Amino acid sequence: MKISNDQNGWERISKSFQLIGLEPNEKQEVLHSLQVNMSKKKRLRQYNFHLAPIVSIVLFISTLVVGGYYLVNGKANVDHYTSGGANPTPKIPVLSEMGLRLSQDQMNTWLILKENGEMVGKLAFCEKQCDKEIDRMKVMEERDLKGLSYPTTLYREHVKSMNVFQTQHFIMSREDGEPFAYLRINVPDVDHELEQGATVILESFQNNLR
Repeated sequence: MKISNDQNGWERISKSFQLIGLEPNEKQEVLHSLQVNMSKKKRLRQYNFHLAPIVSIVLFISTLVVGGYYLVNGKANVDHYTSGGANPTPKIPVLSEMGLRLSQDQMNTWLILKENGEMVGKLAFCEKQCDKEIDRMKVMEERDLKGLSYPTTLYREHVKSMNVFQTQHFIMSREDGEPFAYLRINVPDVDHELEQGATVILESFQNNLR
């Protein structure tokens, strides 16, 4: 049907030239030029017809690849980062061995809880003012700890309350001396496992920092 339409069109063009006052050789040149142009347009239509499905397939595959990349990357970020902060969720493997767990409190801050939900400590990434929770009037010991991955200062605070008799504050600094993290452990009573376990938690946290 397509060939028939092209032939009919070409015949109409040829007949119309009989009415134009041109020399035979001039008519022949014009007809030849028209024939070449019509042939080019026909090839272009065929090319576009075959090209369209290929372009569609390429776009579809590209969409799958890009979508898969963001799906995998997005899941990795959800697993590694918290929903409300710029720092990754701290990894402290020793907590589970002690029957403790982390629970995010606010941006870049986590509570250390017992299995029953009772809070025994706090961990936070901070900048400069990492000591705002320390009551220096109650500090009975202040010393720099040795043998840790990051320079750390311990502030042991005497507390008089029903559930806590001592609070240990740890402020961690980078090599340039700028503080970046704060850890607090509340010790319920004398000789409680957390009195010595606080430094174990501290070491586990520092050893798993990235």
